Amino acid sequence: MPRHIAVLVAAVIGILSASSLRAESCRVDHCHDGDTCTLDCAGQIVKVRLYCVDAPEIGQKPWGRISRDFLRERLPAGSSVELLRVPGQRDRRQRTIGVLLQPDGVNLNLDQVQSGWAAVYPQYCADPVYYMAQEDAEAQRRGIWRTGGAQQRPWEWRAAKRRRG
Repeated sequence: MPRHIAVLVAAVIGILSASSLRAESCRVDHCHDGDTCTLDCAGQIVKVRLYCVDAPEIGQKPWGRISRDFLRERLPAGSSVELLRVPGQRDRRQRTIGVLLQPDGVNLNLDQVQSGWAAVYPQYCADPVYYMAQEDAEAQRRGIWRTGGAQQRPWEWRAAKRRRG
């Protein structure tokens, strides 16, 4: 099976497995970067960290801004989005961990990885669909995979920055 077909099949399977979670209808307030958005869900402000995704930091120029802008194109302020909260999951900053779906069912978390504007966050992701999408993005040299560098592993860039002080 060709890689792009396998990724598509895996994406459908991932969406079907995610569909067992309860979707909440929300409006986008804004997206901070390529893996974090603030939503208004029935009057409750929810800061969401995208499940399985780690995008370049804004300080990783120009990659962080490009990743953020790519997500903002898909989720402009005021647009509708469905939030699937990963049950019981929050990150160390107390952000909700979730999957964002466009009204047509497009998984925006997976879209960030497939497009090459985010990497799979291996420390927090066991879903093979995301790894297949990243392999395809790498093979096609999309987004952050066009050239080598710290933008491909944002967690390593953050760790090096902490060590430097």
